[in-house]
Amino acid sequence: MDRTTVQALVDHIYSVRKMNNAALAAELFAHDAVFELAGAAGPGRIATRVDAAEGIRSLMKSLVEAWEWIDHEILDLVIDGNRAAVRYRTRQRFIPTNQIVETDLFDLVTFREGKVAHMIEFCDTALATDLIHVAMNLAAKSA
Repeated sequence: MDRTTVQALVDHIYSVRKMNNAALAAELFAHDAVFELAGAAGPGRIATRVDAAEGIRSLMKSLVEAWEWIDHEILDLVIDGNRAAVRYRTRQRFIPTNQIVETDLFDLVTFREGKVAHMIEFCDTALATDLIHVAMNLAAKSA
């Protein structure tokens, strides 16, 4: 896979994610792909790993329902064969609390036949966990 193709795939991934459409986002992945949100797993935390199409569809649905991408900017892109390392900044709205945040993320993406075969995403897990706890507290108060 040449550099121009990989760069076009990277640009496409983030433009599709900005559409906030879970079905379209899930279609970017191979049927046997793996998607990981890096970090320590546990209750109230966002770290996870999903395998195959159904798991990716479910995770994309959850992400789109919780996080509206307002804008993004790719800050650094390193391509090596069929792999891309992407550091980017997003403005997102955390839908449960309507809070807008700006944060940097890092993705390591492996492509196969024009689809994502593996993606691991590193984000500000402390920020995400804090927002999840606020949302849980709001839900508990309204119950």
